[in-house]
Amino acid sequence: MNDQVELFDLEERQPNDKMPGGRTWCFQGSEYMTIKYSEMWDPALVMHEHPEEQVNLVLGGRALFRVGDKDYELHRGCIIRIPPNQPHGLVKKLSRENFQVVQLVDKVIAVIFLALDG
Repeated sequence: MNDQVELFDLEERQPNDKMPGGRTWCFQGSEYMTIKYSEMWDPALVMHEHPEEQVNLVLGGRALFRVGDKDYELHRGCIIRIPPNQPHGLVKKLSRENFQVVQLVDKVIAVIFLALDG
């Protein structure tokens, strides 16, 4: 394990612009932790699933999020836990303000900030 402090500055790194409706920056914090920051301006429902549990903490904005066949309206202060192997994905933004979410995934921790421009 690396005991050095690392600073991930988005202004110093090139994003991956291949994500539909947005772009993402990916940082490998350690062998156990991956960190992502994503900005999405035209989110499309991309349902996916994985064997890890996932927890999302909404920091700002509002969006519609689907788990299985149920939709959830997420807003600042919401925390949603997605069990392993459950199909889930962002349906659409519901506010003009940016939608921001921190995403933690068990085993490999992914921190994702989604900024949805209004």
